[in-house]
Amino acid sequence: MSRVFESTTPTYLSGSFAPVTTLPLTIACWAYRTTETGSQTIWTIDDSGNAGNNIYVVSQGSGDGDVNFNDNWTGTSDSEVGWTINAWVPIIVTITSSEISLWIDGTNTAPVSHTVSIPTLNQFAVAQWPALGNDFDGRLEHIAAWNIELSDDNIAEFGAGFSPLLIRPDALQYYCECMGNSGSGVEIDLVGGNALTPSGDSGWAAGVQPFYSPCSGWSPSISPAGGGGGLSIPIAAYHYNHSLAV
Repeated sequence: MSRVFESTTPTYLSGSFAPVTTLPLTIACWAYRTTETGSQTIWTIDDSGNAGNNIYVVSQGSGDGDVNFNDNWTGTSDSEVGWTINAWVPIIVTITSSEISLWIDGTNTAPVSHTVSIPTLNQFAVAQWPALGNDFDGRLEHIAAWNIELSDDNIAEFGAGFSPLLIRPDALQYYCECMGNSGSGVEIDLVGGNALTPSGDSGWAAGVQPFYSPCSGWSPSISPAGGGGGLSIPIAAYHYNHSLAV
């Protein structure tokens, strides 16, 4: 089941994030938006010592999504069109030393150039931008970060419903299923053990379908050391997890 977020309550998650000090970086999640009202934040990573250092992704009204990358409130924005409400869509952000790109449901425009210096980013919020609010209406799952720029093949794997644990596990730095699996309401980063603490409780609803998770007994060595490119999912390394289906 998937955690429900509401802007009127508001309902969101917040906690620590594996410190980001260098690029490239990829962050991905699955999102299910239920309203088109205003600017709604999907996730934010910022600096606990300076909220002006941040990366955040928002949905803007009817059909537009934006990613913003800022160093002391000065930065770069990349916009996409093609956001569907009342449906699960994959959202992926890649940032290199010179470009920023946003994919929504497999579609992206040309990367936008930037000259932003990477700030230290160490705290994470889901469904809210702490500096301004702009809370999210809907559901969010499978939030993950890699210390590489994922390839087109890797992005396709995520969009096909494969677990981040199966996509470049050598470079995976952060993965929160966002499904309440800790049993305490706190969401746990399965890579670094960081906790995301909920504020508010708006209940639960059906999750991503389909979704493919690692087979029982398959435990890759997860290390933020980087590695080669190409397809990352071994044959017979996964199964369709029916418990996550609608």
